[in-house]
Amino acid sequence: MGDRVSFIYAEKTIQKNGDQEYPSLRIMGDTKFTPVLDAPNIKNWGKRTFDKLSRYGIIKSMIVAPKCCVSFAGNDISYAHDLLKFIYTEKHFSEEQLTSKAFELHSSAPQNAIEFLICCIDDNEQENICCIKDGQVTPHCPQAWIGSKDAHTALQSQRNFNISKAEQTYSLSQFQAAIESCGDDSVGGYITNIRYDYHEKTFVYSERLESHTGRDQIVQPGECIRLYDNAANGGYLVYYYESPSVFALSIDQGDFSIVYSNGTKYAEPDSLNDHTKYFMIPVLMRTSTWEPLAEIVSIEN
Repeated sequence: MGDRVSFIYAEKTIQKNGDQEYPSLRIMGDTKFTPVLDAPNIKNWGKRTFDKLSRYGIIKSMIVAPKCCVSFAGNDISYAHDLLKFIYTEKHFSEEQLTSKAFELHSSAPQNAIEFLICCIDDNEQENICCIKDGQVTPHCPQAWIGSKDAHTALQSQRNFNISKAEQTYSLSQFQAAIESCGDDSVGGYITNIRYDYHEKTFVYSERLESHTGRDQIVQPGECIRLYDNAANGGYLVYYYESPSVFALSIDQGDFSIVYSNGTKYAEPDSLNDHTKYFMIPVLMRTSTWEPLAEIVSIEN
């Protein structure tokens, strides 16, 4: 079906709200989609959907309930879809049942086909990161990762050795740098940044604004670094919306947005099927009108 490797990293952190500090949990991941050449890709997705997946990727860390986030990485994401089908058809399940199903799928799959991170918050607001890979289930991790070993090595190279490994946290920019410098062409695309919001009692895709400059800059001592450049020079702004249900971003210069959701699909043959129904796929929208750029249909999960 698709996707080779990917890279997802989860960690327990401290969230500050004024003078108060709360334990929290965040999950960062890439979105690049790499087709498997011998798989019936277009038949699984539909032509328009497949084209958008190839360009804009797929969401690999999904908020499946207010207090539960499931992430996947590997050579065959059809196994991830089997877990999502369990989630959306069962609707009510315990963390233990979810972990058991994920491990069952991991164990039945070929080596390197699928790995999972399951991040949950219990009724006492305690976080749990559970890592399922290498034939093992490892619960209660302070940090955990799945996917690309090269990307993980690049992230670890930025570690602060003045603090213990258990206390180490990584910024979004460090995660992005690891993705860009690791040399693994199976990772890339937009970066999802999920955190648990203790005030709203839910995981959310976090709000942020990114500025990209298209050209290298030579800056003399005392001069300012340009944080924004025009489209002619390859510069652009990306605004990421905060949401507990969809991963959405808008690109200012193009007047278009990308909304990743499993509640809408492109209206085309093969886009609505039981093999890909629950994945969060990209749909392009006109930001100024919030209208889709092609016909879409809404589905229930």
